[in-house]
Amino acid sequence: MRLHPLSIFTGFFVALRQFGSVVLVVIVSQLARGGERIGRASLFLALSIAVPLVLTVASALVRYASTTYKVTPTDVLFNTGLVWKRRRVIPRERVQEVHLTQNLLQRALGLTQVKVESAAGGEAEIVLDSLGRERAEELRNELTGARGPQFYQRPEPHPYEVSTGRIILASMLENRALLLLVGALGVVMPFVEDEDIINRIVPFVAGLGRSIEPLRWVGIAVSVYLAGWLFSGCLGIWNFAGFRIERHPKGFQVVYGLGNRTQRVMRTERIQELTVVQGVMFRLFGLYAVRARSAGVTFARNEASGSGYLSPAAIATEVPVLCELAMPGMEPLDQGPWLRLPSRAIPAAAISALLGWALLIAVVAVLLSLDRWLDLGKTISSVLVGVRKYASVALASLTGIGVAGAALTALLVRHRSSGRQFARRSGRLWRAWQAVPANRTQMVAVEQSPLQRWFRLCTVSVRVAASECSVTDVSPEGAAEIRDFALAARRADPQHGI
Repeated sequence: MRLHPLSIFTGFFVALRQFGSVVLVVIVSQLARGGERIGRASLFLALSIAVPLVLTVASALVRYASTTYKVTPTDVLFNTGLVWKRRRVIPRERVQEVHLTQNLLQRALGLTQVKVESAAGGEAEIVLDSLGRERAEELRNELTGARGPQFYQRPEPHPYEVSTGRIILASMLENRALLLLVGALGVVMPFVEDEDIINRIVPFVAGLGRSIEPLRWVGIAVSVYLAGWLFSGCLGIWNFAGFRIERHPKGFQVVYGLGNRTQRVMRTERIQELTVVQGVMFRLFGLYAVRARSAGVTFARNEASGSGYLSPAAIATEVPVLCELAMPGMEPLDQGPWLRLPSRAIPAAAISALLGWALLIAVVAVLLSLDRWLDLGKTISSVLVGVRKYASVALASLTGIGVAGAALTALLVRHRSSGRQFARRSGRLWRAWQAVPANRTQMVAVEQSPLQRWFRLCTVSVRVAASECSVTDVSPEGAAEIRDFALAARRADPQHGI
Protein backbone atom coordinates (compact mmCIF):
# COMPACT_ATOMS: atom_id res chain seq x y z
CA MET A 1 0.00 0.00 0.00
CA ARG A 2 1.11 3.56 -0.71
CA LEU A 3 0.87 6.85 1.13
CA HIS A 4 -1.96 9.28 0.44
CA PRO A 5 -1.45 11.14 -2.87
CA LEU A 6 -1.51 14.45 -1.00
CA SER A 7 1.70 13.33 0.71
CA ILE A 8 3.46 14.79 -2.35
CA PHE A 9 2.18 18.19 -1.31
CA THR A 10 3.16 17.81 2.35
CA GLY A 11 6.49 16.26 1.39
CA PHE A 12 7.20 19.32 -0.75
CA PHE A 13 6.91 21.59 2.29
CA VAL A 14 9.04 19.25 4.43
CA ALA A 15 11.81 19.25 1.83
CA LEU A 16 11.40 23.00 1.29
CA ARG A 17 12.14 23.54 4.96
CA GLN A 18 15.41 21.65 4.54
CA PHE A 19 16.51 23.54 1.42
CA GLY A 20 15.12 26.85 2.63
CA SER A 21 18.10 27.56 4.85
CA VAL A 22 20.40 27.36 1.84
CA VAL A 23 18.22 29.79 -0.13
CA LEU A 24 18.05 32.18 2.84
CA VAL A 25 21.84 32.22 3.27
CA VAL A 26 22.36 32.99 -0.42
CA ILE A 27 19.79 35.80 -0.43
CA VAL A 28 21.20 37.40 2.71
CA SER A 29 24.75 37.20 1.37
CA GLN A 30 23.66 38.89 -1.87
CA LEU A 31 21.83 41.64 -0.02
CA ALA A 32 24.88 42.24 2.16
CA ARG A 33 26.95 43.03 -0.95
CA GLY A 34 24.82 46.01 -1.86
CA GLY A 35 22.06 46.73 -4.32
CA GLU A 36 24.35 47.41 -7.27
CA ARG A 37 25.84 43.95 -7.04
CA ILE A 38 22.49 42.22 -6.90
CA GLY A 39 21.80 43.18 -10.46
CA ARG A 40 25.06 41.66 -11.68
CA ALA A 41 24.44 38.51 -9.65
CA SER A 42 20.78 38.14 -10.56
CA LEU A 43 21.42 34.97 -12.56
CA PHE A 44 23.26 33.35 -9.67
CA LEU A 45 20.50 34.40 -7.27
CA ALA A 46 17.80 32.97 -9.54
CA LEU A 47 19.67 29.67 -9.86
CA SER A 48 20.21 29.50 -6.11
CA ILE A 49 16.44 29.67 -5.66
CA ALA A 50 15.38 27.56 -8.64
CA VAL A 51 17.72 24.61 -8.03
CA PRO A 52 16.56 23.94 -4.43
CA LEU A 53 12.93 24.25 -5.55
CA VAL A 54 13.45 21.66 -8.29
CA LEU A 55 15.23 19.36 -5.85
CA THR A 56 12.37 19.85 -3.38
CA VAL A 57 9.73 18.82 -5.90
CA ALA A 58 11.83 15.85 -7.03
CA SER A 59 12.36 14.75 -3.44
CA ALA A 60 8.61 14.80 -2.72
CA LEU A 61 7.83 12.82 -5.87
CA VAL A 62 10.54 10.23 -5.17
CA ARG A 63 9.38 9.84 -1.57
CA TYR A 64 5.81 9.14 -2.66
CA ALA A 65 6.78 6.78 -5.51
CA SER A 66 9.27 4.73 -3.49
CA THR A 67 7.45 4.41 -0.13
CA THR A 68 5.21 1.39 0.39
CA TYR A 69 4.00 -0.52 3.43
CA LYS A 70 2.16 -3.74 4.11
CA VAL A 71 0.63 -5.34 7.19
CA THR A 72 0.63 -9.13 7.18
CA PRO A 73 -0.78 -11.42 9.88
CA THR A 74 2.70 -11.65 11.41
CA ASP A 75 4.77 -8.61 10.33
CA VAL A 76 4.74 -4.95 9.35
CA LEU A 77 6.75 -4.34 6.16
CA PHE A 78 8.13 -0.94 5.13
CA ASN A 79 10.07 0.00 1.99
CA THR A 80 11.38 3.41 0.97
CA GLY A 81 14.13 4.97 -1.09
CA LEU A 82 15.04 5.03 -4.77
CA VAL A 83 18.85 5.25 -4.67
CA TRP A 84 19.43 4.33 -1.03
CA LYS A 85 16.80 1.69 -0.38
CA ARG A 86 15.60 0.80 3.09
CA ARG A 87 13.49 -2.17 4.04
CA ARG A 88 12.26 -2.74 7.58
CA VAL A 89 10.31 -5.62 9.06
CA ILE A 90 8.75 -5.46 12.54
CA PRO A 91 6.98 -8.51 13.99
CA ARG A 92 3.51 -7.40 15.03
CA GLU A 93 3.87 -8.82 18.51
CA ARG A 94 6.94 -6.58 18.98
CA VAL A 95 5.11 -3.34 18.19
CA GLN A 96 5.36 -1.20 21.32
CA GLU A 97 3.59 2.01 20.39
CA VAL A 98 1.79 3.63 17.46
CA HIS A 99 1.68 7.42 17.44
CA LEU A 100 -0.64 9.59 15.37
CA THR A 101 0.49 13.19 14.82
CA GLN A 102 -0.87 16.05 12.74
CA ASN A 103 0.70 19.39 11.99
CA LEU A 104 -1.39 22.32 10.82
CA LEU A 105 -1.04 21.49 7.13
CA GLN A 106 -1.94 17.84 7.67
CA ARG A 107 -4.96 18.78 9.75
CA ALA A 108 -6.15 21.10 6.99
CA LEU A 109 -5.77 18.33 4.40
CA GLY A 110 -7.21 15.56 6.59
CA LEU A 111 -3.91 13.66 6.79
CA THR A 112 -2.11 12.00 9.69
CA GLN A 113 1.47 10.90 10.28
CA VAL A 114 1.85 7.40 11.75
CA LYS A 115 4.92 6.33 13.73
CA VAL A 116 5.38 2.65 14.57
CA GLU A 117 7.91 1.92 17.32
CA SER A 118 9.38 -1.30 18.64
CA ALA A 119 11.97 -1.93 21.35
CA ALA A 120 14.82 -1.88 18.82
CA GLY A 121 15.83 1.74 19.29
CA GLY A 122 15.15 5.22 20.60
CA GLU A 123 13.22 6.45 17.55
CA ALA A 124 10.39 5.25 15.36
CA GLU A 125 11.42 2.40 13.07
CA ILE A 126 8.59 3.07 10.60
CA VAL A 127 7.32 6.57 9.77
CA LEU A 128 4.39 6.92 7.36
CA ASP A 129 4.36 10.64 6.66
CA SER A 130 0.83 11.12 5.36
CA LEU A 131 -2.09 8.72 5.50
CA GLY A 132 -5.77 9.52 5.42
CA ARG A 133 -7.17 10.09 8.90
CA GLU A 134 -9.46 7.08 8.79
CA ARG A 135 -6.77 4.82 7.35
CA ALA A 136 -4.31 5.95 10.05
CA GLU A 137 -6.78 5.09 12.81
CA GLU A 138 -7.52 1.71 11.22
CA LEU A 139 -3.79 0.95 11.04
CA ARG A 140 -3.30 1.93 14.66
CA ASN A 141 -6.23 -0.22 15.75
CA GLU A 142 -4.94 -3.14 13.73
CA LEU A 143 -1.38 -2.97 15.06
CA THR A 144 -2.12 -2.28 18.71
CA GLY A 145 -4.92 -4.83 18.68
CA ALA A 146 -2.34 -7.49 17.83
CA ARG A 147 -1.34 -7.58 21.49
CA GLY A 148 -4.82 -7.94 22.89
CA PRO A 149 -8.25 -6.30 22.91
CA GLN A 150 -8.57 -2.91 21.27
CA PHE A 151 -8.82 -1.21 24.62
CA TYR A 152 -8.63 2.35 23.30
CA GLN A 153 -12.10 2.02 21.81
CA ARG A 154 -13.65 1.97 25.29
CA PRO A 155 -12.36 5.01 27.17
CA GLU A 156 -13.38 5.36 30.77
CA PRO A 157 -15.28 8.52 31.76
CA HIS A 158 -13.68 11.61 33.31
CA PRO A 159 -10.32 11.83 31.52
CA TYR A 160 -7.37 13.49 33.22
CA GLU A 161 -6.89 17.01 31.86
CA VAL A 162 -4.37 19.81 32.40
CA SER A 163 -5.85 23.30 32.40
CA THR A 164 -4.59 25.92 29.97
CA GLY A 165 -3.57 28.19 32.83
CA ARG A 166 -1.33 25.52 34.32
CA ILE A 167 0.25 24.81 30.93
CA ILE A 168 1.05 28.50 30.45
CA LEU A 169 2.43 28.80 33.98
CA ALA A 170 4.67 25.72 33.64
CA SER A 171 5.99 26.87 30.26
CA MET A 172 6.76 30.34 31.57
CA LEU A 173 8.55 28.92 34.60
CA GLU A 174 10.79 26.81 32.38
CA ASN A 175 11.36 29.80 30.05
CA ARG A 176 12.93 27.71 27.30
CA ALA A 177 12.45 30.48 24.74
CA LEU A 178 14.89 32.70 26.65
CA LEU A 179 17.81 30.67 25.32
CA LEU A 180 16.51 31.08 21.77
CA LEU A 181 16.20 34.85 22.16
CA VAL A 182 19.63 35.22 23.75
CA GLY A 183 21.16 33.12 20.97
CA ALA A 184 19.42 35.19 18.31
CA LEU A 185 20.60 38.44 19.90
CA GLY A 186 24.13 37.06 20.13
CA VAL A 187 24.09 36.43 16.39
CA VAL A 188 22.44 39.73 15.40
CA MET A 189 24.06 42.28 17.72
CA PRO A 190 27.62 42.12 16.27
CA PHE A 191 26.15 43.26 12.93
CA VAL A 192 24.13 46.13 14.40
CA GLU A 193 25.95 49.42 13.89
CA ASP A 194 23.09 51.79 14.69
CA GLU A 195 22.60 51.88 18.47
CA ASP A 196 19.19 53.49 18.03
CA ILE A 197 17.92 50.10 16.80
CA ILE A 198 18.11 48.90 20.40
CA ASN A 199 15.93 51.78 21.52
CA ARG A 200 13.41 51.02 18.79
CA ILE A 201 13.28 47.35 19.81
CA VAL A 202 12.86 48.16 23.49
CA PRO A 203 11.28 51.65 23.59
CA PHE A 204 10.93 52.06 27.35
CA VAL A 205 14.65 51.37 27.82
CA ALA A 206 15.62 54.42 25.75
CA GLY A 207 14.68 56.86 28.50
CA LEU A 208 16.85 55.03 31.01
CA GLY A 209 19.73 54.91 28.60
CA ARG A 210 19.88 58.69 28.15
CA SER A 211 20.83 59.27 31.75
CA ILE A 212 22.50 56.16 33.14
CA GLU A 213 24.17 53.77 30.72
CA PRO A 214 24.21 50.66 33.01
CA LEU A 215 20.47 50.94 33.58
CA ARG A 216 19.96 50.81 29.86
CA TRP A 217 21.52 47.37 29.59
CA VAL A 218 19.75 46.16 32.72
CA GLY A 219 16.49 47.21 31.12
CA ILE A 220 17.39 45.39 27.92
CA ALA A 221 18.21 42.23 29.88
CA VAL A 222 14.91 42.44 31.76
CA SER A 223 13.05 43.03 28.50
CA VAL A 224 14.66 40.01 26.86
CA TYR A 225 13.79 37.89 29.90
CA LEU A 226 10.17 39.04 29.85
CA ALA A 227 9.98 38.44 26.10
CA GLY A 228 11.31 34.92 26.67
CA TRP A 229 8.68 34.46 29.37
CA LEU A 230 5.87 35.49 27.05
CA PHE A 231 7.19 33.47 24.12
CA SER A 232 7.59 30.40 26.36
CA GLY A 233 3.94 30.65 27.37
CA CYS A 234 2.94 30.72 23.70
CA LEU A 235 5.14 27.69 23.00
CA GLY A 236 3.48 25.86 25.88
CA ILE A 237 0.05 26.44 24.35
CA TRP A 238 1.36 25.37 20.93
CA ASN A 239 2.83 22.13 22.29
CA PHE A 240 0.43 21.10 25.06
CA ALA A 241 -2.96 22.74 24.50
CA GLY A 242 -5.83 20.37 25.21
CA PHE A 243 -3.59 17.93 27.12
CA ARG A 244 -5.64 15.01 28.39
CA ILE A 245 -5.27 11.34 29.23
CA GLU A 246 -8.09 8.95 28.38
CA ARG A 247 -7.99 5.95 30.70
CA HIS A 248 -8.65 2.46 29.37
CA PRO A 249 -8.81 -0.97 31.01
CA LYS A 250 -5.32 -1.95 29.82
CA GLY A 251 -3.63 1.37 29.25
CA PHE A 252 -4.24 4.96 28.30
CA GLN A 253 -4.14 7.40 25.42
CA VAL A 254 -2.42 10.78 25.65
CA VAL A 255 -3.73 13.57 23.42
CA TYR A 256 -2.14 17.03 23.24
CA GLY A 257 -1.00 19.84 20.98
CA LEU A 258 -2.42 22.87 19.21
CA GLY A 259 0.04 22.97 16.32
CA ASN A 260 1.14 19.34 16.10
CA ARG A 261 -1.78 17.29 17.40
CA THR A 262 -0.52 14.01 18.85
CA GLN A 263 -2.31 10.85 19.97
CA ARG A 264 -0.17 8.33 21.84
CA VAL A 265 -1.52 4.96 22.92
CA MET A 266 0.45 3.33 25.74
CA ARG A 267 -0.20 -0.06 27.28
CA THR A 268 0.46 -0.28 30.99
CA GLU A 269 2.28 -3.58 30.64
CA ARG A 270 4.80 -1.91 28.31
CA ILE A 271 5.81 1.02 30.54
CA GLN A 272 9.56 0.77 31.21
CA GLU A 273 10.29 3.90 33.21
CA LEU A 274 8.53 6.60 35.20
CA THR A 275 10.11 9.92 36.15
CA VAL A 276 8.81 12.79 38.25
CA VAL A 277 10.76 16.06 38.20
CA GLN A 278 10.23 19.19 40.26
CA GLY A 279 12.57 22.07 39.44
CA VAL A 280 13.24 25.07 41.63
CA MET A 281 10.57 27.27 40.03
CA PHE A 282 8.10 24.39 39.84
CA ARG A 283 8.53 23.82 43.56
CA LEU A 284 7.56 27.40 44.33
CA PHE A 285 4.20 26.82 42.63
CA GLY A 286 3.73 23.17 43.68
CA LEU A 287 4.00 21.73 40.16
CA TYR A 288 5.55 18.50 38.88
CA ALA A 289 6.48 17.18 35.43
CA VAL A 290 5.57 13.48 35.07
CA ARG A 291 6.85 11.37 32.19
CA ALA A 292 6.56 7.73 31.18
CA ARG A 293 8.66 5.73 28.78
CA SER A 294 8.04 2.52 26.92
CA ALA A 295 10.50 0.33 25.06
CA GLY A 296 9.94 2.31 21.87
CA VAL A 297 10.04 5.89 23.14
CA THR A 298 12.91 8.07 24.26
CA PHE A 299 11.26 10.97 26.03
CA ALA A 300 14.52 12.87 26.37
CA ARG A 301 14.27 13.38 22.63
CA ASN A 302 11.77 16.02 21.52
CA GLU A 303 11.00 16.85 25.11
CA ALA A 304 9.75 20.31 24.15
CA SER A 305 7.09 18.78 21.96
CA GLY A 306 5.76 16.67 24.80
CA SER A 307 7.16 13.24 23.97
CA GLY A 308 6.61 10.92 26.95
CA TYR A 309 4.68 13.35 29.13
CA LEU A 310 1.95 12.08 31.43
CA SER A 311 1.54 15.63 32.65
CA PRO A 312 3.61 18.75 31.92
CA ALA A 313 2.19 20.45 35.01
CA ALA A 314 0.73 18.14 37.65
CA ILE A 315 -0.11 19.17 41.20
CA ALA A 316 0.82 17.14 44.28
CA THR A 317 -2.51 15.31 44.56
CA GLU A 318 -2.34 14.21 40.91
CA VAL A 319 1.14 12.68 41.03
CA PRO A 320 0.10 9.46 42.89
CA VAL A 321 -2.81 9.00 40.47
CA LEU A 322 -0.52 9.30 37.44
CA CYS A 323 2.07 6.97 38.99
CA GLU A 324 -0.62 4.37 39.67
CA LEU A 325 -1.88 4.78 36.11
CA ALA A 326 1.54 4.06 34.62
CA MET A 327 2.77 1.51 37.19
CA PRO A 328 -0.06 -0.14 39.11
CA GLY A 329 0.87 -1.05 42.66
CA MET A 330 3.58 1.60 42.96
CA GLU A 331 4.04 2.99 46.46
CA PRO A 332 3.63 6.78 46.80
CA LEU A 333 6.85 8.70 46.21
CA ASP A 334 6.68 10.48 49.56
CA GLN A 335 6.33 7.19 51.45
CA GLY A 336 8.21 3.95 51.72
CA PRO A 337 11.57 2.82 53.10
CA TRP A 338 13.95 5.13 51.24
CA LEU A 339 17.55 4.11 51.99
CA ARG A 340 20.54 6.44 52.25
CA LEU A 341 23.96 5.87 50.78
CA PRO A 342 26.66 4.81 53.27
CA SER A 343 28.46 7.69 55.00
CA ARG A 344 31.72 6.95 53.18
CA ALA A 345 29.98 7.75 49.88
CA ILE A 346 30.18 11.48 50.69
CA PRO A 347 34.01 11.75 50.82
CA ALA A 348 34.24 9.39 47.84
CA ALA A 349 32.02 11.69 45.76
CA ALA A 350 33.97 14.77 46.90
CA ILE A 351 37.33 13.21 45.99
CA SER A 352 36.00 12.06 42.62
CA ALA A 353 34.84 15.60 41.82
CA LEU A 354 38.16 17.02 43.04
CA LEU A 355 40.09 14.73 40.69
CA GLY A 356 37.93 15.83 37.78
CA TRP A 357 38.50 19.50 38.52
CA ALA A 358 42.22 18.86 39.00
CA LEU A 359 42.36 17.52 35.46
CA LEU A 360 40.61 20.62 34.18
CA ILE A 361 43.00 22.88 36.11
CA ALA A 362 45.96 21.06 34.60
CA VAL A 363 44.59 21.61 31.07
CA VAL A 364 44.00 25.33 31.76
CA ALA A 365 47.48 25.70 33.23
CA VAL A 366 48.99 24.22 30.09
CA LEU A 367 47.00 26.63 27.91
CA LEU A 368 48.00 29.63 30.02
CA SER A 369 51.68 28.72 29.70
CA LEU A 370 51.62 28.17 25.94
CA ASP A 371 52.20 31.81 25.06
CA ARG A 372 55.57 31.69 26.81
CA TRP A 373 57.11 29.31 24.33
CA LEU A 374 54.67 29.14 21.41
CA ASP A 375 53.67 32.03 19.15
CA LEU A 376 49.88 31.83 19.23
CA GLY A 377 49.28 35.18 17.57
CA LYS A 378 48.16 38.44 19.07
CA THR A 379 44.51 37.54 19.57
CA ILE A 380 44.98 34.26 21.45
CA SER A 381 47.94 35.60 23.41
CA SER A 382 46.03 38.68 24.59
CA VAL A 383 43.09 36.53 25.67
CA LEU A 384 45.34 34.21 27.67
CA VAL A 385 47.14 37.12 29.35
CA GLY A 386 43.80 38.65 30.34
CA VAL A 387 42.43 35.36 31.64
CA ARG A 388 45.52 34.55 33.70
CA LYS A 389 44.75 37.36 36.15
CA TYR A 390 41.48 35.79 37.21
CA ALA A 391 42.00 32.12 36.34
CA SER A 392 43.30 31.01 39.73
CA VAL A 393 40.44 32.63 41.67
CA ALA A 394 37.79 31.41 39.23
CA LEU A 395 39.11 27.85 39.12
CA ALA A 396 39.44 27.68 42.89
CA SER A 397 35.88 28.91 43.33
CA LEU A 398 34.48 26.52 40.73
CA THR A 399 36.41 23.63 42.25
CA GLY A 400 35.04 24.35 45.70
CA ILE A 401 31.49 24.60 44.36
CA GLY A 402 31.89 21.38 42.35
CA VAL A 403 33.27 19.40 45.28
CA ALA A 404 30.61 20.69 47.66
CA GLY A 405 27.90 19.95 45.08
CA ALA A 406 29.11 16.38 44.60
CA ALA A 407 29.16 15.77 48.35
CA LEU A 408 25.70 17.27 48.78
CA THR A 409 24.35 15.17 45.91
CA ALA A 410 25.63 11.98 47.54
CA LEU A 411 24.07 13.08 50.83
CA LEU A 412 20.63 13.55 49.25
CA VAL A 413 20.45 10.41 47.06
CA ARG A 414 17.95 7.77 48.19
CA HIS A 415 16.87 4.42 46.73
CA ARG A 416 14.33 1.72 47.50
CA SER A 417 13.41 -1.77 46.37
CA SER A 418 9.80 -2.35 47.25
CA GLY A 419 6.67 -3.67 45.64
CA ARG A 420 7.47 -4.33 41.99
CA GLN A 421 9.66 -1.27 41.35
CA PHE A 422 13.21 -0.16 41.91
CA ALA A 423 13.33 3.59 42.46
CA ARG A 424 15.86 6.39 42.97
CA ARG A 425 15.36 9.85 44.45
CA SER A 426 17.79 12.78 44.29
CA GLY A 427 18.04 16.50 44.91
CA ARG A 428 16.66 19.02 47.35
CA LEU A 429 16.00 22.19 45.35
CA TRP A 430 15.80 20.32 42.02
CA ARG A 431 14.09 17.07 42.96
CA ALA A 432 13.77 14.02 40.75
CA TRP A 433 12.29 10.55 41.19
CA GLN A 434 12.91 7.64 38.81
CA ALA A 435 11.30 4.19 38.93
CA VAL A 436 11.63 1.10 36.73
CA PRO A 437 9.55 -2.09 36.96
CA ALA A 438 11.74 -4.79 38.48
CA ASN A 439 9.72 -7.57 36.85
CA ARG A 440 10.93 -6.34 33.42
CA THR A 441 14.62 -6.37 34.33
CA GLN A 442 16.89 -7.28 31.44
CA MET A 443 20.19 -7.06 33.30
CA VAL A 444 21.69 -5.94 36.60
CA ALA A 445 25.17 -4.42 36.35
CA VAL A 446 27.48 -3.91 39.34
CA GLU A 447 30.65 -1.91 38.65
CA GLN A 448 33.56 -0.55 40.67
CA SER A 449 36.09 2.14 39.82
CA PRO A 450 39.54 2.19 41.52
CA LEU A 451 38.33 4.92 43.88
CA GLN A 452 35.20 2.95 44.72
CA ARG A 453 37.28 -0.14 45.50
CA TRP A 454 39.31 1.94 47.92
CA PHE A 455 36.13 3.07 49.72
CA ARG A 456 34.39 -0.33 49.36
CA LEU A 457 31.62 1.11 47.21
CA CYS A 458 30.11 0.25 43.83
CA THR A 459 27.60 1.39 41.23
CA VAL A 460 24.53 -0.74 40.60
CA SER A 461 22.28 -0.39 37.54
CA VAL A 462 18.93 -2.09 37.00
CA ARG A 463 18.46 -2.11 33.23
CA VAL A 464 15.17 -2.60 31.47
CA ALA A 465 14.48 -2.61 27.73
CA ALA A 466 14.44 1.17 27.26
CA SER A 467 16.27 2.61 30.23
CA GLU A 468 18.15 1.97 33.43
CA CYS A 469 18.02 3.15 37.01
CA SER A 470 21.50 3.56 38.50
CA VAL A 471 22.69 4.34 42.01
CA THR A 472 26.31 5.33 42.52
CA ASP A 473 28.38 4.65 45.65
CA VAL A 474 26.26 2.01 47.34
CA SER A 475 27.81 -0.60 49.60
CA PRO A 476 28.54 -4.06 48.14
CA GLU A 477 25.92 -5.52 50.47
CA GLY A 478 23.33 -2.99 49.28
CA ALA A 479 24.19 -3.71 45.65
CA ALA A 480 23.73 -7.44 46.26
CA GLU A 481 20.30 -6.82 47.80
CA ILE A 482 19.23 -4.70 44.82
CA ARG A 483 20.50 -7.33 42.39
CA ASP A 484 18.71 -10.15 44.16
CA PHE A 485 15.48 -8.15 44.39
CA ALA A 486 15.43 -7.30 40.66
CA LEU A 487 16.30 -10.82 39.51
CA ALA A 488 13.76 -12.40 41.86
CA ALA A 489 11.04 -10.06 40.57
CA ARG A 490 11.97 -10.99 37.01
CA ARG A 491 11.86 -14.73 37.70
CA ALA A 492 8.52 -14.39 39.47
CA ASP A 493 6.94 -12.78 36.40
CA PRO A 494 8.76 -14.12 33.31
CA GLN A 495 5.81 -13.62 30.96
CA HIS A 496 6.13 -9.85 30.84
CA GLY A 497 9.14 -9.94 28.53
CA ILE A 498 9.94 -6.37 27.67
